[in-house]
Amino acid sequence: MRQRYRLSAAKVRAIKRPGRYPDGGGLYVQAISTKGGTLSTAYVMRYAIDGRERWMGLGSTQDVSLSDARTTAEEARNVIKTQGLDLSPTARRSAWHVLPLSFTSAVSKKCLTSLSTLAATGGAQSTPSNLLTA
Repeated sequence: MRQRYRLSAAKVRAIKRPGRYPDGGGLYVQAISTKGGTLSTAYVMRYAIDGRERWMGLGSTQDVSLSDARTTAEEARNVIKTQGLDLSPTARRSAWHVLPLSFTSAVSKKCLTSLSTLAATGGAQSTPSNLLTA
């Protein structure tokens, strides 16, 4: 099992080189060199939708605490898993893009609808092959 919560607030403050530093569970601290030679650090979350990698910014390490970033990342993961919502900035601008059903989900939904219809009408003697044509 992968380790979560690898970072501490002190470790985040001590970051001195550019890169991505994992905390676990898809949460990272991303450090970028600026033109002035300083280092800009922010929390980012990695996730995948339809097999495509996505990154979502959660805020600057100066504005957002590590515990708040962890909470936000956990809530976002739950939304992605339970509702199938793409949280990328492009999708958020188009008011939360809902992913289409997979073939298996669509067939399952059709079967459940057919079963509830059969139960309501008393047609419990239908065979399973009839459920897909209902």
